[in-house]
Amino acid sequence: MARSVDKRGTGGRVMKEPKSRRSTRGAVQVEYAFLLLFVMVPSAAVLLIGGRLMYQTYTDTRTAILSSMP
Repeated sequence: MARSVDKRGTGGRVMKEPKSRRSTRGAVQVEYAFLLLFVMVPSAAVLLIGGRLMYQTYTDTRTAILSSMP
């Protein structure tokens, strides 16, 4: 079995293999999933509720302003 040896003169010590890309990609996907779950979903819900209230206030105010004009 071949051993991976550092070619920069480490005196023949065996270097550890780097992590596979698959495990790194999996960790990044988990981070994005947590970001989506704990930050983006609540933010979108707040914007949706706040937008609905702002639109309702806008329509009420617009109706009040336009009804007071002759």
